[in-house]
Amino acid sequence: MNLVSLRTAFSCSLLALLAGCSAPTQQTTTVSGDTPLAVRGHIHGGQQPVSGASVQLYAVGATGDYSAAAPLLATAATTDGSGNFSITNQYNCGTATEVFIVATGGKPDGIHTNPNLALMAALGPCSALTSDTVINIDELGTVAAVSALHLFMSSPTNIGSSAYDAPSLLQDFTLATQLVDTASGTSPGGNVPSGFSVPSSLINTIGDIAAACVNSPGGSAGDGSACGKLFTLATPPAGTAPADTITALLNVVNHPTLNTTDLHDLIAPDTPFQPTVPAPDSYQVQLTPPPFTITRQLLVEPDDGVGALYDLVNNAKSSIDLTVYGLRDTIFSGDLVAACQRGVIVRVVLDQKYEKTVDTAAYNQLNAQPGCSAVWANPKYTATHEKSFVVDGTTFAMLTLNIETVDYPGTRDFAVLTNDPADIAAFEATFNADYNMVLPYATTPGTDLIWSPTTAQTSLVGIINNATQSLWVENEEMSAPHIVAALEAACQRGVAVSITMTNQTEYHTNFSALEAAGCGVHVLPDSTKSLYIHAKVIIADFGAPAQYAYLGSINFSTASTVQNRELGMYTYDATILQRLQATLAADYASAPAY
Repeated sequence: MNLVSLRTAFSCSLLALLAGCSAPTQQTTTVSGDTPLAVRGHIHGGQQPVSGASVQLYAVGATGDYSAAAPLLATAATTDGSGNFSITNQYNCGTATEVFIVATGGKPDGIHTNPNLALMAALGPCSALTSDTVINIDELGTVAAVSALHLFMSSPTNIGSSAYDAPSLLQDFTLATQLVDTASGTSPGGNVPSGFSVPSSLINTIGDIAAACVNSPGGSAGDGSACGKLFTLATPPAGTAPADTITALLNVVNHPTLNTTDLHDLIAPDTPFQPTVPAPDSYQVQLTPPPFTITRQLLVEPDDGVGALYDLVNNAKSSIDLTVYGLRDTIFSGDLVAACQRGVIVRVVLDQKYEKTVDTAAYNQLNAQPGCSAVWANPKYTATHEKSFVVDGTTFAMLTLNIETVDYPGTRDFAVLTNDPADIAAFEATFNADYNMVLPYATTPGTDLIWSPTTAQTSLVGIINNATQSLWVENEEMSAPHIVAALEAACQRGVAVSITMTNQTEYHTNFSALEAAGCGVHVLPDSTKSLYIHAKVIIADFGAPAQYAYLGSINFSTASTVQNRELGMYTYDATILQRLQATLAADYASAPAY
């Protein structure tokens, strides 16, 4: 269910509860088809069988959120003296998708009829029901169904969706069966995702609150009965009091912080469901995800290859947002197109200042595919030299390398893959601005991002100036006066500075100045037979408690630090720092002194 649909669902159900929105008229036509089905089960109020209850099977509505469900039984089934029911050859699935079952009325004590009793279970796909299906309808199954389906539900018989958000409704039916097992009527249910937990004690508690009314002769709001007390406390502000236990629980779920203590006080001393929780602050029921751990992975190129980057694209489910200086890899661009073909939304920002000729083939290829969109970067930047992308809003790849096949075998580069949500949000905010050519735009740092043209120069100079023991450096360029001066000053105050670069004549003057200041400058031949240093890395005080590093797209040039769109990051990850330093130290050792 998308955000618009969710808001619409919430507001419409709320209006219905406030008596300002009339519920759709219930459909009375049954769903026909060719597959006769049989199901059986039992109904309990707490641990007591409910005799004489009316049992109806429904297919969810398909004309919009809260649309009327279609009853599948021409004549409702009735429970026997032990609370059992059986439905055989009385309906067909036909076009029905998800189905649910509702029990109303009946005698929870075998003597007195409770007209306010309403219990349900969310069953899922109609086609999954067989003659072996056993359904336990009780308070816990009702709590699970209402909690999972409430965004699509306005009454016991109004549960539905549009075609647009039908997949979300299906997911919510799955959630209901994860919360409570429909066969046993106990919590948790089955197929709970690995690492997630079900709030079974909270579900038991809400079930116990409802049980006080279910196992009674009934009542109405304000009459002092067990049902009357529940219905009064479950009445939304300025709303209408419920008259059945399903609607009461729906109100509790839609207003989970309303009257929490007073509702808890309704629980009888001999509670049918255990264990329970003390009066909570909220009766919201949802799966609890495993503790979130931020992960970071370093790729070293050319050692590791770019397979991990291909995998990210090929495993994308919903979206890919990419900003890159050079995109000349037919496998990668082909994978982007394939992602669009399977429904992934792909957006790409490409440099047009220096790499337009290189990027044009990918630009045309992407824009020819529905779902793919490539735009030329904002010309207000001297260049868009950033190389980063986010997949599905959950994985962030920050690269020092361009996505160009010709470079992979012979260039020293790095990439960091992370799930850090703050960094992802910061990237997406800036990407959206760049994609839409919004200026001016103040970038956000996330957890540890460094942006140009906003913070790069200050950040990189700050790393160098704050070093007290050592600096390991690799970069493609060495022309930015502020960077060169900061490195000279570090060497002069006794910091051990080890610089590895490719030997390019345009930087010889600065190489000489750095060596004169006491820095170690080692250079690899500018030859296709030698490793080319394309990486942009600074490691500060490696081995010390305060060790950290920068890596990213930002070269040591004035354009890169204050004029281009660039992105880098700080990293404090010990595992990354260990491998990063080992790589830089090996490169330094393999290169002759300038």
